[in-house]
Amino acid sequence: LAGHLENALLAAARRASCPATVTRVGSMLTLFMTAEQPSSFAGAAASDTALFGRFHRALLNRGVMVPPSQFEAWFVSAAHDEETLDLTAHAVHEALREAVEAGM
Repeated sequence: LAGHLENALLAAARRASCPATVTRVGSMLTLFMTAEQPSSFAGAAASDTALFGRFHRALLNRGVMVPPSQFEAWFVSAAHDEETLDLTAHAVHEALREAVEAGM
């Protein structure tokens, strides 16, 4: 299921014209606001924290709570199913679109 969410997040970012990448290990994943996959702390630290902040607020307004920092992991658990993750991905797309537009 985490792979399903990873793919959905990447697709949502592409549709929203948002420079984002996902780092995932097992059921843990992180959405970084950067076009290049971070491979070090310096790479992760170069991510757009202002964009992530706007995204986080927009996602909360849609009823989806994720960690308030892109330096923390999201967790997929047995409580999640594909339908729930698809609803999350839809909210992520809308929130990313809003966050990108607000930063223009």
